[in-house]
Amino acid sequence: MNSQNQEHVVESYRMSFQQHGDAPEALQWSVEGQRWRFDKLLDIAAQTTGQSLLGKRILEIGCGLGHLYPVLQAEIGAVDYYGIDIVPELIARAKEKFPGANFECRDIFQSPLLQGEFDFVFISGVFNAPFRNDSQAFMSSMLQHAFAASRTALAFNFTSSHVNFISEDTNYFTPEWVLSEVLEKLSKKVQMDHHYRNCDVAVCVCR
Repeated sequence: MNSQNQEHVVESYRMSFQQHGDAPEALQWSVEGQRWRFDKLLDIAAQTTGQSLLGKRILEIGCGLGHLYPVLQAEIGAVDYYGIDIVPELIARAKEKFPGANFECRDIFQSPLLQGEFDFVFISGVFNAPFRNDSQAFMSSMLQHAFAASRTALAFNFTSSHVNFISEDTNYFTPEWVLSEVLEKLSKKVQMDHHYRNCDVAVCVCR
């Protein structure tokens, strides 16, 4: 992501957080939409790998306010959770609310993750923002960084371009292109669930 786009992203979420506070709406989700995306990513990760997330070291890139952490606690149990985001205000609130988790304001392009540092890596909603003119390059680079940091699997979501209408508030990707990028640059072990709800796509890439 270029610096201009990053500044736009940070300012957009900063303003949204000021307006909505500690709520999914601050991350431009509905309560329901945020939850079923979380549930789907956890489900596809467990199904594809055949492994439980219990006790695993988990990274969420673009963690926002850390709302995945209590879902993991409720649905999975004890996990070693790390959340990173580029919006300082969101990270500050997440640290305050969830002292049992680990949060860091970090740009992985400037400060790369260590190879195999985490068991599972999750990315939810990061690719939806419509204000990136380098969206394909951003996704490709982000996925490569994220997968390199995983020992077991990377699970992420995006909005499919195969839709009946286009919203100016959403970024769309052609699933054929995403699958090609994953197969060529990450792994042949991949599961994609297209249009599991609305026009969302969930993907799990395994080692």
